[in-house]
Parts: sequence; C-alpha cells; structure tokens
Amino acid sequence: MRLRILFTILLPSIALASCSTSALETETTPPEKNNSNLVDYRAPIGDIKLSLGQTRRLGDRRPDDQYRIFIYGKPLTIGGEYEIKPTYRKDFSLGKSDDDRLKIDQKLEVELFYEWSEQASLFVEGKYRHKFDRRIDENKTDSYQMLERGEIWAYYNHVFNTPWSVKAGRQSIQDKREWWWGRDLDAIRARFKQGAIKVDIALAEEMGTISTYDPFDPGKKDVFRILAHARWDWNSKQRLELFSLYQNDHSDSPKENDIIREDKEDDFDGNLFWIGARAMGRLKVRELKSRAHYWADLGYVTGRESEFDYKSIGLNRSEVKNVFKRDVRGWGMDIGVTLETQLAGKPSFTLGYAYGSGDDNLNDGSDHAFRQTGLQDNNGKFRGVDRFRYYGELLRPELSNLHIFTLSAGYPLLRNSSVEFLFHRYRQADAAPFLRNTKLRTRPEGTSTDIGSELDIVLGIEEGKHIEIELVGGIFESGNAFGNKSGRRAYTAIFKADYNF
Repeated sequence: MRLRILFTILLPSIALASCSTSALETETTPPEKNNSNLVDYRAPIGDIKLSLGQTRRLGDRRPDDQYRIFIYGKPLTIGGEYEIKPTYRKDFSLGKSDDDRLKIDQKLEVELFYEWSEQASLFVEGKYRHKFDRRIDENKTDSYQMLERGEIWAYYNHVFNTPWSVKAGRQSIQDKREWWWGRDLDAIRARFKQGAIKVDIALAEEMGTISTYDPFDPGKKDVFRILAHARWDWNSKQRLELFSLYQNDHSDSPKENDIIREDKEDDFDGNLFWIGARAMGRLKVRELKSRAHYWADLGYVTGRESEFDYKSIGLNRSEVKNVFKRDVRGWGMDIGVTLETQLAGKPSFTLGYAYGSGDDNLNDGSDHAFRQTGLQDNNGKFRGVDRFRYYGELLRPELSNLHIFTLSAGYPLLRNSSVEFLFHRYRQADAAPFLRNTKLRTRPEGTSTDIGSELDIVLGIEEGKHIEIELVGGIFESGNAFGNKSGRRAYTAIFKADYNF
C-alpha cells in the first residue's frame, strides 16, 4: 500500500515536469552494448540524459539501426528481440527413470522508448511467451502461451537542477554479478551521481501478477523492500561498492491448523536485513605480461524468519501443520581472480571461491546459515562474451551452507565469440538434508558434506549485429552426501538463439 501511494504521488509529478521541459528536438544516442559495472539503474550518460543504450539489461544487445519515428517532434524508438531456448534435462533425480525433460521457451519482446526531452524519458516493454514442456519418460506434454508486462517506467533527470534523478515503474535492478540482485521490480528509485560517487536508493513492492498465465506468487505478495547501493570509483580501474537491503514481509501469516488454498501457500515470511561490500577492478601483472581482474563480495544477513509446513487435504486445500520461527544470522563471501594471458590463443584462467555459512543445530531456534536476497541470479561472465551461471549451469545453487570452488579456462574465438570451460566443486559447510534453491530433484541425506562436482562448457557467438547464439552443456556427479545415490550423474544441454531488432 505504501508503494502504491508513492507511485500515485510521483508519477503525475514526473509527467508534469516532463511537459514543462524544453521542446528542443533531440536525437537519441545510438544503442550500444551495456557494459555498465553499476547496479544497472539505467544511468544517464555524461549526466545529461538517459540514452536508449542504457535501457538494456546486462547482456542485452540491440542493433544501431533500430526503427525510429517522431511523435510531436520527439523520437520514439521501437525495438526488441525474439528468443528461442530449448533446454534438455536428464536424471535430475539422480537415478530416477522418469525425470527426463525437454523444455522449449519462446519469447518475443517489443520495446518502446520515447525521449520527451534531455531530462525526461518513457519506456514500455511487452512480452509474448510460448512454453513447451515434454516429460519424455511419462510421454506427457504441456504447452501454454501468455502475455507478460515487462518494464514500464518514467524517468526524470536533474530533479530541481540537482545531481538526483528519479525513475518510477517496473524496472530492471541489477548489479554486475547479480550476486545481490538481478530482477525486474515495481519500484521507485532515486540516483545521486556526482564525480566518482554514485548512490542509488529504491523502494520496491510487487503490484500484481506479471503474466496472463501464472498466478501471483504468494511468496512475492506484500513484500516491501528498500534497496541501497553506493559506488566509489577511486581509480579508473578500481572501485568499491556498498550494498544493503531491508525486507519486510507484511503478508498475512497463517497459524497452525489453518486451512488455506494450495495456490496460496507461502513457504517463508521474513523480516530480514542484508548489508555488504564489494571490491573489484583490474591490475597489470608485468612479470607475466598479463592483466588480472579481481572481485571480492562480502555479505551479512540478520533478522527474523517464519517457515510454514503444509499438508494437502484434497480439494485444492492444505492444512498448516507446523510453523517454525527462528532468528537469522549468517554471512557469505565470494572472491576470485581472472588472469588474461598472452599465451597462444590468449586464454584466460579463473580461480574462484564462494562460501555461505551453515547452521550446525537445526533445532535451537536460531539459523546461522547465510541466504542470498532472493533477488539474486548469480549470473555473470569472466572475460568472454557470454553471461552464465557461475555457480554451475546445472546445479544452480543459492549460496547457503556451501563451499564452492571454481576453476575455469576461457578462450576468445573469431571477433566477438568465446568458449569457457568450468569445473565446480561443492561441499556443505554443515551436513544438512537439503540444498537451498537448487535445480536437482533430490535431497542430500545430511550425513556427509560432500555434495559433488560439475563440469560446464559455455559457448557464446555474437558475430552479427542481430544474432546471438549460446550453447551450454553441464554434467553433475553427486557426492557422498546423497548416500546410495552418490556417483550418479545428471546432464543438461541448453541452446539459446536471440534475434535483436
């Protein structure tokens, strides 16, 4: 409710300010690949205006010659992309014979960017999706279509001739590594930018469903967030960043023995606070005639959380069997370095280590396991052209109660393509009978910390201005934590093709 009030107040103000600006006709800066290292808040270029090139999510590409028309003497740019993404999964239950699946996701995005003036801009994005899901062993197929609302926002720069800008509406909020956040959110965001200092503050709460097919996820309903990010570029190749997130889940919490609809089940309610820092940059290694790119993330979470255990009683109804309440205090880190070499083929080598604290007593009312913000995507790149899940394309775990060791070798190909070979090793910090938010369809037994290892290959091809191609292969081998399922393998293969226009 509080965010709806802010939208009601700010949106008319932005529109009024837009109408009062100069009617000078301007040309939109040609779109470009977004290589921003910021929390991608669509920053103004050169502190002058929000250009079309900065409306991209990290990794998006658009051609320079997008279609443009003029309305009331102002440029309206029309673009978007078509994407097809087949995904094959095999043995994600580690030995069960009926979990092989083929998924095909097609998506058409249409984007409208209207630059009213050097200070005011509007952006509207709509999506059409078709999903195909084939359960191969069950000989069962699901197919469905939907419309989705994408980003819809209004932006105004230099509010009252100050270094502040404001954006209101559904917008993409990302940090470069998507370790903290990488989502589209209904939000109001303000940015301060002066010299080497940038500060972003956002108030966010989901305003309703985004799809004509999927219901409103009860876990996202009535969750109010305050996100903050500050960045200091203390050197042209070095930066320090601070992050914080306050989350208040003010949804109705069920009590034990309550009967609710199954589609209203909300597994967790949490009032949590995260704070952390990041250092990253580039250094010359003269002895090796190479360059080293490093990163270091550190995060701490504290607060109070409730977990709800349900039992189905039929007729689309569930009974709340148990409610577990606990204090949360945990910490996590992710450090790594990528070395660009001058060896034959100019390979890059990456060494990374990530740790999320665990909890050695699951029944004491206090949980010391780190958990990420729920907005993370753990999606980035080393020195190649493609972004990928750097904790494993198959397992895709949340960094919680885990040690993750990563080794990688990447090679540039052609003019704008690359291939990356990755090895991940996983161990729990404390043996537990679960992994938080993983793609596997089976659980560890809680008797060993050895989760297993994964091999991935990621090939990215971006040679043309319109076409992007990505091929991913992954093999996971289970460790002793899975008991009699240890040594089993799961496989995934992903093909993605984008046409940008």
